[in-house]
Amino acid sequence: MFTREQLFAIYAAEARGGAEAERVLREQRLVDANGNPIPARQAAYERALRRYAEADPAGWSAFLETLPP
Repeated sequence: MFTREQLFAIYAAEARGGAEAERVLREQRLVDANGNPIPARQAAYERALRRYAEADPAGWSAFLETLPP
């Protein structure tokens, strides 16, 4: 349902916060136009993120190192 690139973009945007996070979350349909969470879509994202991190821990770790502290 989510590509690796989408997972990384969403996670990074959430880490940054602000308008960029809102834009990405809307674009990926994790929130609606009013900013309200879409629970089923958010649950799917969280499952996909967890699966990716478990399947490729080195890739996940490398990605996390690219994020600002």
